[in-house]
Amino acid sequence: MALSLGLLYGASFVGLTVSTFLYGITFGQVWVYYRNFKDDSVHVKVLVIFAFALDTCQQIMLVHYHWWYLVARCNGNFVNFFYDTWSVNFQVIPSEIIICLVQWFYILQLWRLGQRRTAKALVGRVIISGYILFPECLIADGGISDRARVLNWKVPVS
Repeated sequence: MALSLGLLYGASFVGLTVSTFLYGITFGQVWVYYRNFKDDSVHVKVLVIFAFALDTCQQIMLVHYHWWYLVARCNGNFVNFFYDTWSVNFQVIPSEIIICLVQWFYILQLWRLGQRRTAKALVGRVIISGYILFPECLIADGGISDRARVLNWKVPVS
């Protein structure tokens, strides 16, 4: 299977560009939220800033990942693309935490609005996704080199 470095790096760079664009939209939403909803409770404001801080951490990890592969490590050498960096493996953590926080907030809002039956039904789903699937993702994600071996690419063993 012949792979082109341009296609590999190009797709990754396009993904980073789209992610950075969406991060900018998130920044704008946080800015508008704090300007327009000054009377919200402190708990909601802390949740918003915490989720934004986690999103910022994930964006930093994505930029580090791309800098590592596109500038520092690979330098046009296709073989070096199969070695992982810490930011590849840990970038899922902020996303999963944000997902769990937002789901718990949604359930709490449903509970407060009186739709307790719906909230109770969703609690089990959040617990399953947050406490069972999240560690499974961390354990199962062996990195790029494992994915390459699954695809039967020729990957050097170091």
